[in-house]
Amino acid sequence: MTDATTLVHPPRSGAGPATAAVAWSRRSAAVDPTPWGTGLTVAAFIAAFVVVAMLALASALATETAGWVAVVAAAVVTGGLAPSLWLGRRVPVVRWVVLGAVAGTILSWFGVLFIAFG
Repeated sequence: MTDATTLVHPPRSGAGPATAAVAWSRRSAAVDPTPWGTGLTVAAFIAAFVVVAMLALASALATETAGWVAVVAAAVVTGGLAPSLWLGRRVPVVRWVVLGAVAGTILSWFGVLFIAFG
């Protein structure tokens, strides 16, 4: 660190290393393998978490109130999650979490309906 001021000029448009780096990143993004094993493991854990959370909510509400309140609460949770899950479906790492959350929500609805009306 000094008191000296250094002036750095930006590179000319379309010149050398910047365009080469962009071309390399496009090539490397196209050949990256999909981490199916890790991704599906993450999705399974998230699905299990969502199922347990939704069933705990439905069970607590159905026990203390009417069954339809549990269904309404599950619908509110599902409706609240839907926009966030829709936006995250194409993000490379988050898509596995989204897959798990969607699968867990769908599976939990069977349990919510059973708890509420069974």
